[in-house]
Amino acid sequence: AESFATNTLRPESANLNPINSSIELEVLPIQLLPNPASESIFINLPHNFESQLSRIMIFNAAGQLVKNTAQRLEASSTLNVSVNELASGIYWLQITNKKQVLRSQFVKK
Repeated sequence: AESFATNTLRPESANLNPINSSIELEVLPIQLLPNPASESIFINLPHNFESQLSRIMIFNAAGQLVKNTAQRLEASSTLNVSVNELASGIYWLQITNKKQVLRSQFVKK
């Protein structure tokens, strides 16, 4: 099992590039709807997000990785992430590629 969080209490401090942690990632704004969510969240990927294989991670409020998938994402598209299996609570969504990171908090009803 891979571990990305360097500080489990603060998922926003996750080591996003464990191979070369000296690389500074560009943080992009993210729009996530609906919030709070019950079954799925929809993320509008920014037009300047690089189209490539990306890692989609969800952390719970304790900083534990609860969902971890990888898929090829395209700029200016809408990503649908199922959150149906998550317990009610506060979560962090993080999407990373080799150069960029998208990060947002959401509430699961």
